[in-house]
Amino acid sequence: MRKSILAAIVTIGLGLGLAACHQGPAASAGQSVDNATSKATNAVRNATGASGPAERAGQKIDNATQ
Repeated sequence: MRKSILAAIVTIGLGLGLAACHQGPAASAGQSVDNATSKATNAVRNATGASGPAERAGQKIDNATQ
């Protein structure tokens, strides 16, 4: 009895794990948009040298602790 319950739990867990790994076309498109946005943001930041207040604060902390 215990072995059959354990086998059922393991089977369900593996099934859910495999289902979670599947990436549909909408998820792929969303990932592509995210990647493009990140690349554009980094390009603008590198070109202008602009950084947000959190990044500047982090740089000050890094400089103070080095």
